[in-house]
Amino acid sequence: MADIVITQFVIDIVIIAASFVALNWASNLTIGNAVKVSAITRLGKTAVGFSLIAFSTSLPELTVAVIAALSGGAPVSVGNVLGSNIVNICVIIGIAAMLLHLRSRRRRKLTGTGDSNGINVVPAFAKSDLSSIYFGLFISSIVPMVLIYINTATWIVGLVLLFIFVGYM
Repeated sequence: MADIVITQFVIDIVIIAASFVALNWASNLTIGNAVKVSAITRLGKTAVGFSLIAFSTSLPELTVAVIAALSGGAPVSVGNVLGSNIVNICVIIGIAAMLLHLRSRRRRKLTGTGDSNGINVVPAFAKSDLSSIYFGLFISSIVPMVLIYINTATWIVGLVLLFIFVGYM
């Protein structure tokens, strides 16, 4: 009995080690190709990096959605995607607001001013993009709700969703 447990433990360690090697190779390949994509498209490395991060953070939800669709559990995939997006948005905005508050509080303490009129949670570079951010949040909230009320998902629905994704990107 102990030999089986030790053998399984060794197999698990070998699988984890092989996964780390594959992850290291894949990440180096991804970074190299991202730099090439940035040079070819003349987009900034940051924009390409953000797109890659957005895609890679959505891959677990895509995997859950495919498995749920194949097993007949569509509500699981809808809940997974909506919950993940809500948490991602709330965590990012929450951490950014908290860091901005702490930074402005430290700055007020150093300068000795008690005035908080200059504090703004929205960074200056994002003010012009707020309308597109709100539109994106609106679309990402409305589309799943509409899909919930569609009883049968056809290939046309999938095609429309792909067009929305490509258009938004």
